[in-house]
Amino acid sequence: MAMKLTIQNVTFSYKSTPTLKAVCFEINKGEIASLVGPNGSGKTTLLKCIDGILKPHGGSVFIDGKRISNMSLKEISKLMGYVPQSVS
Repeated sequence: MAMKLTIQNVTFSYKSTPTLKAVCFEINKGEIASLVGPNGSGKTTLLKCIDGILKPHGGSVFIDGKRISNMSLKEISKLMGYVPQSVS
């Protein structure tokens, strides 16, 4: 199965504070990617949007061309996992 993660113009805000603004990228099967940035820059927020834990206010996340907002958490969990920084 040729997996592909596509992020298209994802935006997210906590209340009135914009955290993600039109984030776009693709990751293909076999590629390695990392999110790097200072505390509070939106790295964890982006991962939560990708995994379906948070719903982006704009844009879309696709796995193999299928929009994750149309997938159940069970379907998403079969394709990827998320390990939080803390469990509090």
